[in-house]
Amino acid sequence: MSDKLPKAILFDLDETIVEYPTTRESWHAILEEFQEELEGNEIAKMVDWLSTYTDWYWSDPDRNSRGRLDMATARAEIAAAALVEYAIADDGLSTRIGHMLNHRRNSGATLYAGALETIVALGRRGMKIALVTNGHSTVQREKIVRFELGHHFAHIQIESEFGFGKPDERVFRHVLKMLDVDAADAWMVGDNLEWDIRGPQRVGIYSIWFDPRLTGLPAGTDIRPDRIIHRLSELIE
Repeated sequence: MSDKLPKAILFDLDETIVEYPTTRESWHAILEEFQEELEGNEIAKMVDWLSTYTDWYWSDPDRNSRGRLDMATARAEIAAAALVEYAIADDGLSTRIGHMLNHRRNSGATLYAGALETIVALGRRGMKIALVTNGHSTVQREKIVRFELGHHFAHIQIESEFGFGKPDERVFRHVLKMLDVDAADAWMVGDNLEWDIRGPQRVGIYSIWFDPRLTGLPAGTDIRPDRIIHRLSELIE
């Protein structure tokens, strides 16, 4: 498919429409608040360890599937691993850290620059627009309401409500059915290579990787997006 606009566009939510503080920034800010309970350990070194461990934790499909439906608990598990690594007594500390990190990430969420304007412009051009997100309904619906996104989408599909999450092919097939379009007439836009690129490509959807921090494709990946953009407004330029 060329870059000519399709009949329908599917958007991911987190780190595509909604932006968050980076993992490193978040961990550093939270550990500073708990500095007295970290028994003199150097925060910068702990943040390095936590950043690496966080990547490892979420890289496992089973942990990811379970954790994204209860982010506070998942982040507490990551914090607990750090406390073990640094021989720090827990006594509920990991739960407090995890829940505070979760709150900070959610409260620090903002819309990416140009995201809403792009979605509005696409709607005015006659696109059928869907929101397709993993995660728990309570958390995702709160963001949809907070940023007044709901009325911009012809269909909203959330993992915990639908029963399956990306990259399961059933997710994309159901969205296409709800929008009444063929895969060849749809695009998917998102930041996650496995969920938002490989998954929809399997059913024939043209898939666009959103790379706002200009990180480039990871070394060794075999996933090839049909297109890469760094600003959502590139979709309407």
